[in-house]
Amino acid sequence: MNKDKKFLIVLVSAVILLFCVSMLFSGCSRRARIAEALRDKESENVEEENIDESADTEEIIEEEDIDEDEEAGTEDDAAVEEDVNEGGSDVDAEEEITDDGVVDDDEEEVEQPGEPEQFTADIPLVVSECGNVIDDTAHFDPVIYPGDSGEQDLEVRGFISFDISGLAGATVMESKISATADAVFGKPFVTYGPLIVKAVYWGLGAFSPADRDLDGVELGNYSKKNFGIQNRNLKEDLQRAIDSGGGRYQLIFYFEMNETDGDSQADNITYYLEDISLNITYTQ
Repeated sequence: MNKDKKFLIVLVSAVILLFCVSMLFSGCSRRARIAEALRDKESENVEEENIDESADTEEIIEEEDIDEDEEAGTEDDAAVEEDVNEGGSDVDAEEEITDDGVVDDDEEEVEQPGEPEQFTADIPLVVSECGNVIDDTAHFDPVIYPGDSGEQDLEVRGFISFDISGLAGATVMESKISATADAVFGKPFVTYGPLIVKAVYWGLGAFSPADRDLDGVELGNYSKKNFGIQNRNLKEDLQRAIDSGGGRYQLIFYFEMNETDGDSQADNITYYLEDISLNITYTQ
């Protein structure tokens, strides 16, 4: 009986041990399957993340491609529009369409006017129309000497005549009168004040004593023997003389005086005709 009981106990223990071992192996196997399942799950998650990232990357690339295509299309459109505009300009430049729609190829282009050509000239003196009025007598001399005559104490006025007949239709751009004295006698500037130069017009031919008081345009007055006149009065009056067609530009050199000083000593300035000049720049 005791043997049977022991055998039974051993058998039961063996069965229990076998069951425990079986359960142990079963648990290990289950844990292994769970671990494997977890690894598979992680692999799936990683693949899904890679797929999502790949999809995002492809979407970004597609958007960039679309933007580049749109920019390229815009540039192409701009280039086409520019070509069209340039083509239109060429057509406008090469051909002129008349009102009835016919192309006029024979019409010449209108040439734009340039700056008018300018000329410079020394205006010649008319020697036969130059000289002095001494008191009430005309003297035609190669020299003028405004002031007084000295021993006779007579007033002297000098007359100058330039030939401007060749300037018909000209436009004066610049003008200048220059005078260089040969000599000064006495003290004319102290005695009579400044020398006056006045533009007048007595006409073609010789002057007369009556012309000594002609009205005119005062171009300037000077307290020195050598001087130049280059002002608005000269330019405008010379232009008026050219436009009038009179053919002459004429001057009187004189001192303003009621009477001479009566000292029988000369107070005057001597100018030879070749030392008086009129230079102009003009267009025609």
